[in-house]
Amino acid sequence: MYIEEITRVTEELKANPNIVISQLDIGSPATDDEIDAFEMVSGIYLPNHIKDFYKSLNGFTCVWLLKEGLETAMIDSVREEIGQQDFDFSMPLGAVKILPLQDMLLNTYFDLPYQQAPDAGTKITFRGKDFLQGDFAARLRLFDYYDVSYENEATALFTGIKDDEDAWFLLRLNDNMVNWRESQLVDLKSYISAICETKFVIPARKRLFHKKFLDEPILITGELLPKPPVASVLF
Repeated sequence: MYIEEITRVTEELKANPNIVISQLDIGSPATDDEIDAFEMVSGIYLPNHIKDFYKSLNGFTCVWLLKEGLETAMIDSVREEIGQQDFDFSMPLGAVKILPLQDMLLNTYFDLPYQQAPDAGTKITFRGKDFLQGDFAARLRLFDYYDVSYENEATALFTGIKDDEDAWFLLRLNDNMVNWRESQLVDLKSYISAICETKFVIPARKRLFHKKFLDEPILITGELLPKPPVASVLF
């Protein structure tokens, strides 16, 4: 399911004359033995639907830019559609960098925020449950390190309880990957569908998953996903 959807989008991107793919790598499926080993080392035991994802592909990277020399009118249309007039098109417009399982579980590229006093001991409420801020942050694992500019955004996996699949969800990190308070929540299947539908366009992540700072986050599933612009003039 996952590999088919991702492969379909990457083939569409490769055939598009308006863009250039600068990075593309689809990881080989993780084996049961590899998953067992990474779980044991990390102490995090994954529910079946997360394992199934990594059994279809263990990591995925695709980064693409606008081709040089496109007409000004087309570029202006892209700026308007993505809602970011100051977007620097010398940087990638589309990116996804889903980390391999071992890097995700072991936090290879992610320094956990709020692990020092006094921040670690601050009490917070998230989806009606009380946490110490440091304990909540310690459950985060970097999943999609998609940001390739200087915004330091990413998507993190909140690791819940193995037998409670609803306790596992993705959320967007911003402000140097320490702020989760401006993100809705999304299940894995809906996240993959959303980034594929938007051709991995980076500004679409915020349009899809942003919430106001003080609002209670909701868990977005397929039927609740908004339909953000996808720079359709390019496709």
